[in-house]
Amino acid sequence: MSAKKRKPSPPAVAALRLEAIFHPKFDNEAPDADIRRKMLSQVAAGEGYVEASLKHSGSLLLWSGGRRYYSKNAAGNVFTRVGEIMAMKHFARCYGGRWREEYEKCSHLLEEGRLTCSFEVVTSVLGHHGAIPNRDYLILIAVADRSTGGTFYSTNELVTLAHQFRLPHNDAWTFASGTACEALFQSYDEMWETGTASAVIHRLDGIVAENKGECAKVSSLCPHDVFQGEILEGLVIRYVPYASSAGEGKDAAGVRQRSLDELRELGAASNELLKLVPPSQALHLEADAAIFHDPAVTIDLRAQAERLDDAAENALKAHWQGSRVRKLRRWDSRSSEEEESGPPTCIDVSSIANEILSSSSTYYDRETLDIARLIQTLDLLKVHVSYKMLIEEGEGEDSDPRYLCILHVHHDASFPKYNAFLKREGLDGMPLFRGFSIELVPEKGAVDDGVQLADAFTETTTAGTELQPNNEEKLMLKMKFLPYMVRTFICRNGLSTLQSSGVAAFEHHAIAQLTKWKVSDASVSKWMPFFQGWARYCASPSGGLPPLTEKTYLHHYGEFEKLYAEEKFRSSPAGEASFHGLIVVVGPSRDNLENLASALSKKLHCSRIVRDQNKVTDKDILLSMQPSGGGLICIAEIEDGYKTLRRLAKEYHEVMHVIIVQGDLDEIAGADTKRLQKLKGMSMGWKKLQCNLMLELPKESAAQTDVDATLEYLQNSPPAKAAIQQLYQFSQSKQPDERPGLIVYFPSIPGSGKSSLCQGITADALGMKGNRQLIVLEGDQVRSQSKGKFYSVAEKEILTKPASVAILDKNVPPASFATIHNLSMESKSFVVPVLPSGLQDTIVGSGPSHVYPFSLQYLAACMSRVMRRDSHKGKLDSATAIACMIVVKFYCFYRNMPAAMLREKVQHVGHQRREVVVPFFREESLPQLPASLRSALEEAVILQTREDTSGSSVGANEMNEIERRLRTTIGENQEGVLVRVVECDASLPETLEMSTAGEQSAGTIKIASLDIDYETIHQELEGLRLISPEVEQYFSGRKEHRKNDENDKSLDRFIFSTHCTFAHASQASQADMISSFQHLLGTSVEVKAMSLLFGDSVAAIELDIPDSVPRPQNAFPHITIWCAKDTEAHESNDLPAKVSCDEAKRVAFEQPIALEGVFSFWYY
Repeated sequence: MSAKKRKPSPPAVAALRLEAIFHPKFDNEAPDADIRRKMLSQVAAGEGYVEASLKHSGSLLLWSGGRRYYSKNAAGNVFTRVGEIMAMKHFARCYGGRWREEYEKCSHLLEEGRLTCSFEVVTSVLGHHGAIPNRDYLILIAVADRSTGGTFYSTNELVTLAHQFRLPHNDAWTFASGTACEALFQSYDEMWETGTASAVIHRLDGIVAENKGECAKVSSLCPHDVFQGEILEGLVIRYVPYASSAGEGKDAAGVRQRSLDELRELGAASNELLKLVPPSQALHLEADAAIFHDPAVTIDLRAQAERLDDAAENALKAHWQGSRVRKLRRWDSRSSEEEESGPPTCIDVSSIANEILSSSSTYYDRETLDIARLIQTLDLLKVHVSYKMLIEEGEGEDSDPRYLCILHVHHDASFPKYNAFLKREGLDGMPLFRGFSIELVPEKGAVDDGVQLADAFTETTTAGTELQPNNEEKLMLKMKFLPYMVRTFICRNGLSTLQSSGVAAFEHHAIAQLTKWKVSDASVSKWMPFFQGWARYCASPSGGLPPLTEKTYLHHYGEFEKLYAEEKFRSSPAGEASFHGLIVVVGPSRDNLENLASALSKKLHCSRIVRDQNKVTDKDILLSMQPSGGGLICIAEIEDGYKTLRRLAKEYHEVMHVIIVQGDLDEIAGADTKRLQKLKGMSMGWKKLQCNLMLELPKESAAQTDVDATLEYLQNSPPAKAAIQQLYQFSQSKQPDERPGLIVYFPSIPGSGKSSLCQGITADALGMKGNRQLIVLEGDQVRSQSKGKFYSVAEKEILTKPASVAILDKNVPPASFATIHNLSMESKSFVVPVLPSGLQDTIVGSGPSHVYPFSLQYLAACMSRVMRRDSHKGKLDSATAIACMIVVKFYCFYRNMPAAMLREKVQHVGHQRREVVVPFFREESLPQLPASLRSALEEAVILQTREDTSGSSVGANEMNEIERRLRTTIGENQEGVLVRVVECDASLPETLEMSTAGEQSAGTIKIASLDIDYETIHQELEGLRLISPEVEQYFSGRKEHRKNDENDKSLDRFIFSTHCTFAHASQASQADMISSFQHLLGTSVEVKAMSLLFGDSVAAIELDIPDSVPRPQNAFPHITIWCAKDTEAHESNDLPAKVSCDEAKRVAFEQPIALEGVFSFWYY
């Protein structure tokens, strides 16, 4: 038996080297408008210029020469292999027969100069972005000089390098005057909702032509409109200071002029290069027979899409013919030649970094120390980062392996977190790059695999200098165009929402995005019907295309665009309601049923087709019954069986329908008599399946040539018409309740009193009307009765009972907010979070500290309540071994969540109504806790944090000891803690009655409203009173009116349910209000308070409404805040006229005040 190769031990590291890097992730700290102003100011002052380039949509590729290709977080994968092939194809296109020579020259320069070229690889085979590119290509977007610690080439330097090897750099426009910059920003503002590549390029070229002395352009070898197409992701705008700070006057002007001259020279060189390699030029394979036979150049990547990785790898192997083939393997993996026994040996990168920094030796150089400091800082900040260790095998038996590490930062939020730390500490640390790979250079002879390694490094080593402050401000804007955004962020990213939660949730996703982007009312009107059509298309996508997924959506998007242009998938004709329920189409062959299922889906306006009956779930059927869900169609083969459907039929048979498509079973079975018997038996079984309607169609119904022919058949065939008529009749008799429901949930911790608050909740207590059902689910009761997981039970209850009011008596931590959000979307329910009063930021810990939204007094009070329980359904009482630490664990679910963040998060959960705040403490200002109690609580939180973040459990002894301390200190201080807590009473039902009064009645919409928080308005009015004697005098005489019921018109009263009416039933039909505002329900929009108007009988705040939402029907958008006796709120509409004739006054706010409101319907 031959000796097996022994696995090498981790090497002793002599140096750390940057291997491949891309720009750090950059996000502006200031608003875009502020960045623009700074750019304009500095350009106008002659300090620099603004540069604009086009954003190509693709995958990041990094090349450090040779075969050292990397994707953003990996190496040796399909992205790097395709990228390497695309680089070779580009050189072949540009150089013809001598492409290999030029490719090797470029590769050698990158390796010797320690440069990394970063490319955007734009293909149709590595995932779909905004559009399928016209041609697969790559574009050079950055060049990093790793020898200087990771600096990046300027555009001039990048283009100069690109020209040397005909690399495909980006288009770049330079604007060196305030006038030109203003024209750039104005052009974007005018075009951002409609901009496409050729139009944007034409506009930018026009600005350069109009300002010849102050602008320049460098043209790309791969123009966006020719190679990628018309869908343009956006512009990248950078402010670039001039290279020299030569001073004032002529010198400064000379620097500016030299910079522009250099850019123009590069532009001229680019134009000459375009003549040599015009965009129309493809690979001239006939120029050299060797090119034609090179698999890496001739491979058709699109044709190999289904086996892309293998095909690309084989093409590269054939190209290199066994030489210089890059062999990578994970350091902690085993090869077939290695010993199977013994644990794998891994490199602990963090330990290596700490050892380097703790060494007193001056052996390590600056680059090594900077990388080590970066790794140590990531550990300190607890950044979620993976260190992927790779060994790159040498090319020959005597060559040395290389030890590589790829730093994968998992969350984008880690980049600003790291940058903020450096800024706060005043340090000039190494940037946290994206596409970040390093090499671990071993000491000579340090590895025990018998191979003598190279010297640690050849450069002169010096002691690393200390980090220095960095005050340089980088100004950059990423400005996207709406045609790209709607495709990528709504149609693609919303697919999972559409497929899992239904049409209503998808439409909410769409309008939330449009509102967030602040698009115009015209664009909302244009795109929402498009998205509704896209949702209908996705229910039955066209055949002959790849399955519809986020990675293939563009094939379907293009098909849908054509159909939509032909007036298909538009809104359903008036009077044609969507079918609700499940239709199972059964036949001998699933493939033959595709056209019939798609035609039925279109005819009945269903929302989804499932092609495997065993994958139909309870939730699928429940969603098919929802008002905006649309029916579900399932395709089934007779031989597949009906076990799953039979189980579902026990509960849902009233909404299940089976259509059996006849077929010749003898023909299908052929000579197989056993199969024939099976087919006949299963056919009988299908006919006995419990359902509402059992229908049959002749085999001709599944034999039509396409969907359109099948639709015609359904319209003309008597059996088909009869079946459709029966389904329509069922649909009309089972139309779901269109009213929105209500979900009440508690972001809280054990002991907060939620169960006591919920005890008094009844339908009568809430003033519920209109046959709504009340659902009260107690978490502990659901668990004790083994009904299943709480949220699954809640989902089923709420979806089964549309328009219900559901009280979820359970602690709902932030991790479960997404579940509540999805349930709100799926059931078309408003949500009401119930929060305790007195939220405040509380910092716990020394060194690494964490912030919580609840005070330690709140934690102590909740813990005291738990300890006073004699028994508890959820078995969380004084008899529970670690009851106090369980309360602490729930408290820690809110770690790193300030009070403002918690409020913001609940505002974005579901169709937001308005949070309910219940009193918890009797006083706003609380005394400090006794030192012993505070210390015990803090140590308990720190201990729980350690367990949560370290990945290892805290020992039983340590846990028991802290539990003992908590119980002791809580017991000693219990009365003092609880005396300040409000007793739980019936306040929640009363508060909820106020919150839900507008939604609980019969279902006729009264108004479409933008609801705005009263406390916010109250604070702004108080500020206005301080600066306006007239306003102070007006309100000082009305203090007592605050006690009066806002609904009692016989009294002078303040209006606490502050809102702006956008449409009223007296002015608009129900259909108009639904079509105009239903898609906005639950979404937030920012309006501006402009002034206060007030007279003897009424007072209101004037609003400025953005163009992104429909205009209010009233000419005077306002919020009524006070009404006199016998005065209706709508009389506020008369205030502007009264001001003009001196019967009322108007006082403007010093600055417009931003107010955030949430759209809702109020019902009679």
